[in-house]
Parts: sequence; C-alpha cells; structure tokens
Amino acid sequence: MAYKVCIVDTGSWSKLTDIEPLSGSWARALNTGRSGSMTLKAGDDGSLGPVIRSTTWPLETLVVVESASRIEFAGFVTTTKYAWKTKQVTLSLNDIWWIFGKRFLLDNRTSSLTQSQLDFDNVDSRTLAKRAIEFGTNEDSFPDYYLPIVLPPDASGTIKRTVYGYDMETIQDLLDEAMNAEGGVDLDFRPRWAADGTLEWVMETNANKTRFIEWDLDADEHNVTDFDFTIEGQGIGNIVYGLGEGSEVDMKVHAAKTPDSVYLALERTVSFKDVKDADALRRRTLGEMVPTNGAIRQISMRINGEDRPNVGDLYLGSTVRWKADDDPWLLAGWSGEWELLEYSGSMTDSELKLEFQGREGD
Repeated sequence: MAYKVCIVDTGSWSKLTDIEPLSGSWARALNTGRSGSMTLKAGDDGSLGPVIRSTTWPLETLVVVESASRIEFAGFVTTTKYAWKTKQVTLSLNDIWWIFGKRFLLDNRTSSLTQSQLDFDNVDSRTLAKRAIEFGTNEDSFPDYYLPIVLPPDASGTIKRTVYGYDMETIQDLLDEAMNAEGGVDLDFRPRWAADGTLEWVMETNANKTRFIEWDLDADEHNVTDFDFTIEGQGIGNIVYGLGEGSEVDMKVHAAKTPDSVYLALERTVSFKDVKDADALRRRTLGEMVPTNGAIRQISMRINGEDRPNVGDLYLGSTVRWKADDDPWLLAGWSGEWELLEYSGSMTDSELKLEFQGREGD
C-alpha cells in the first residue's frame, strides 16, 4: 500500500507540492500528540517543483500523509537538517498538539497579562476543551494565532472554571484537565481536506466507540504479524492526594481512595497548584485516580496493511477485540472490549503498529 505525501503552506493551508520521500514515519494517538520524520533528496522534483529550502522551512510548511481514503497524519516541520555529503534533507514533524502546548489562554497579551481572566461557566468537559481551542486559536484580533479547526457544538454542564493570566495556562493545560478530570472527554484532532482544498482539522470528542475492529487469531488467514500483551503494575496508585492552592497547613487537599481495591495500599500525590475551588480539586483528583487504580493492560499489535483490516479501517477510540482459542496465555474465546489508542506506520511500507488499552476483561 502506497501513501501519498505532500507539503502544505501554513500561511494559506494549501498544498505546495507532492513529494516522494526516501523514508519517513508517522503516528496518530488519542488524547495526545505524536511526531514523525521524513527524509528527502534535495533537488528532486515534486509535482509543483523541486524540493528546496523554501518548501521545507520550519513552521512555514507541514507534511501531509494520505492513504487511499483519507489523511492519516499532518505534521508541522519543526526541524530541517541538510546533509551535504548525501544531499539529503531530514525533517522532524510534530502534529497539531505540539502547537497547543505553546499557546497561552489570555485575553490580554501585553505586559498587563496578569489582569487577564477567562470565565467558562456551566459547561461540560467537551465544551471546556472547545473553549480552550477557541481562545487559543482566535484570529479576530491575532491572525497569526489562527488554526483551521472545525469545532463541535456547545453542551451545558456543571463545570465552572476561571483561567487567570498570572497562572500562564496553555491550551494543553486545559485540554489535559478536560480529559483527565472526573467524567473526562476523549479528544482527537483529525486532519482532512476542506471543501476548498485547504487543510483543516476536526475536533472529535468521544467518537468511534461504536466502531468495531476484530481479528480471529485462530483463522487460517489473518494479517496480524506480532502481538505483545503487557500488564503494568508499577504505576498503580489506589490512594491519591490532590494538592491544590496554598502551602503548609493552608494547602487545599482532596484525598481519594479506590473503593474495595484488591491491592496493597499504594499512595501518590498530584499537584494542582492553580486550583482554588474545592469541587474542581475533587474532580481533578478523582480523574487522576481512575487510570492508576489498577494494573494497566496494554497490547501492541503489528499488522500487514495490505490486507483487511487496514489503515482505512482504523479510527482512534474504536472498540477492538480478538479471538484466540489455542494460546497458552490469552484467554479462550473472544476477548473483552479494548480501545484503539494509537496507530503508526512508515511512509514507504505497509506494516502498521497498533496500541490498545483494556476497557473490560481480557
């Protein structure tokens, strides 16, 4: 399976040229960013001209990797390295999440930014994340902040959140809160071509859970080439102390304990020094406890992308299961439900690597 690769101008979000890389890697993940890389031959002709410095300049360009049916990866060029001896150019790429960590949430971007205050009231986790994107990519007063992101509709909720300028919180900080607090949301920013042919991203929340992907490992033919099952217990913390604003005896604290835990007591702390509100501290502490209240079960699978399911069948957040009756470790029959957290590949090869995390059972 061959990917189409092109370079896009970040000033217009339009395609500059199609290219054929010598090698390259890409990845997509749920709730976090991923990076990639690409090596080109300097001077080689693309569809609209040769590969030269202006088409590979950091932050002025990005690389799009496209399968037969959709865009799989869009990564900003963040480093360009030219090797004189081989006449090759190597690009380091970062997806849109990289930008989110470099945008502060402010309504005053001057020396008086300590007076900035953004109030997000009566929203749910999805809309809190949406507000972070809105205020961090607003083009009305700052055109160079604009990012073409299609946002979901608002939804009401019980969250009340104030962002103070002196805390210097980023888009990423608020996204982390929206994802990790109690009742958090799953986020994906999926790149696609807009109707006018320019690049855009779609903010998807809690999407694809009803999509199913499955493999019968006992079948005579399947496209699984490797399968690793890891059970990780080092990160367990079934008693969590959330530390909020203040110090010493005046510090706000919320203690959370996993009900009926089968493990020995394992304690940890999480710092939320910007949190002043007791309910916000409770939500964030409970959210941090959930992923560490038991052993984490993860699976890494490799598949041959020439056969089905292939890259066009993969959607972050999809439900995954497999069947293995003749295995000494895996439980017999169809597995419980797992979630597709990440997939990655090469720009010049069909093999794909998939990462799952357990939702229920094995």
